[in-house]
Amino acid sequence: MYEGLSTREIVAWIACLVIAAGLTVLGAVYLVNSDLTADVLPAAKPAENAVPPAATMQLGAEDPKIASAADMPAQQQQFLSIISDFAQKYETAPNEMAKDALRQQRALRQQRARAICGIINDLTVTNWVGTVNTLPGTDQGRGVLAVSLDKRSTIGTWGKKYNTLIKPRTAVHDAAIQLSPGQTIVFSGSFFRAKGDCITERSPTLREAMTQPNWIMRFSAIKPAENAVPPAAKPAEDAALPAAKPAEDAALPAATMQLAADLYEEDPKPTGKLYLGSVDWHAEQVAGAAGEPPDLAARADIEIPELKLKVMLSIRHNSDATLAASPSLEIHFIVPSDFAHQKINSIPGILMSGFIPLALSAVKVTDNSFEFDLGRLGLDRNLQLLKERTWFYVPLVYNDGGRAILSVEKDALGKRAFRDAHIIPGER
Repeated sequence: MYEGLSTREIVAWIACLVIAAGLTVLGAVYLVNSDLTADVLPAAKPAENAVPPAATMQLGAEDPKIASAADMPAQQQQFLSIISDFAQKYETAPNEMAKDALRQQRALRQQRARAICGIINDLTVTNWVGTVNTLPGTDQGRGVLAVSLDKRSTIGTWGKKYNTLIKPRTAVHDAAIQLSPGQTIVFSGSFFRAKGDCITERSPTLREAMTQPNWIMRFSAIKPAENAVPPAAKPAEDAALPAAKPAEDAALPAATMQLAADLYEEDPKPTGKLYLGSVDWHAEQVAGAAGEPPDLAARADIEIPELKLKVMLSIRHNSDATLAASPSLEIHFIVPSDFAHQKINSIPGILMSGFIPLALSAVKVTDNSFEFDLGRLGLDRNLQLLKERTWFYVPLVYNDGGRAILSVEKDALGKRAFRDAHIIPGER
């Protein structure tokens, strides 16, 4: 039923499913607002209003330079201090699935919302400073813009419901199309009021909302920052950074060792069904092709205890000398004998944080096992997404026709596994 979907249709299908499921995360409903569903479109027409295709989205610089605090207005400095403070509190809070731990995590979000409301009363900000992440693509004549405030927070346009997409032939659009990814800019605009966060935030999970929030804004003015270093001149500053990076996660705090994995199932109930799980990332040695030495793979072992479902996701380089050298992504499901849906019938596609699809080519599919070629349709772009994005979203179609989304966190442990397995060129 879902075979042959375009990437736009896959993104639309995922977003519609997420909306239908209500995203009941950790006891609260966080509705994902997007172009696809903001106007409550008929389910049969997702492709007409899908997010821009991957080819029109310009991803940000590898490690964008963030403006110094001295360049930021006082209000922005206070805002980022609040986000950083509560992100650290969330990361060190108990991360078990017990009710008390979940209650504490939700309480942190409520406390952060009150702190934000204390400094942003009228929802407008003026002359904030950030780094261009995503530049306007095309979506029915409108543009998308995302700006990184620091290594945690992003501000951007999002969806017709908020009417934030930048219109052509406006001063903001004309200024935006002159910018480059990684460029420092000064901008003004307005947020949107939200009960759960004070201002509207669109992350699909509580962890992302607290540690890497993505805020929605209607931009009213944009201009390059004075004396900003052009993006092309910046890489030299980071030339010596790669050697220092392994130390960043060499000794990860115990609170960050247990990463999240969740399964959302479509259900007749408006809220759908949420099953909490966990994921363990590591690098492992795997057998090479015939006549080839052993290889390394970055592997995620995922478990959804309530369903007795186990999943193995791995990414490895193709060691078969007779084939083009490109990495492959494999997903294997171990389902219990009493699994209500019998088996996993298909995976229409895989998306990264922000619901940006990987460009995949199916190589081999057997019962509950799937393999995809990451290099045939866009290797560089896929590697960039794998490096920069922190969540995998895997849509599933069950044998009985039911649908679900498997969300898998990568974070620091995943990054280390990628590095140890040499998945990203240049990271050793």
